[in-house]
Amino acid sequence: MTAMLHTLHVAAPRRLMLACGLTLLGACSAPAPAAGILPPASQAGSQKTLLQGLLLLRGSAPHAQAVLQTSAGELWELQGLNQQQIDHWQRQRVQVQGEPAPMTPPAAGATGMQRPPQLRVESIRGLP
Repeated sequence: MTAMLHTLHVAAPRRLMLACGLTLLGACSAPAPAAGILPPASQAGSQKTLLQGLLLLRGSAPHAQAVLQTSAGELWELQGLNQQQIDHWQRQRVQVQGEPAPMTPPAAGATGMQRPPQLRVESIRGLP
């Protein structure tokens, strides 16, 4: 009888700790606003996004992809830049404005790195 009471006495706090841990995990996993993302410059309701960071090339030629690395280390794939723009702004701090592309979920059973979010660039300018 005492063994059963001991088991119940120990199991209840464990369940409580598990419930609290799962609640905390859920709260912590909510995405935080990334540094380097500024409030939209246009009117409310628009999907425009303004980002600042370092324009880099990821991958190797001929399949290199222009990406923007924010000060928080977040990567964004930049779409819509021509080769002249990429060559001009590569390895420089820039501000880009555009519309985020819809996120595509990873394929079932896919492993490895997830593709970064994409931004359809409408304007780009250098930063000091």
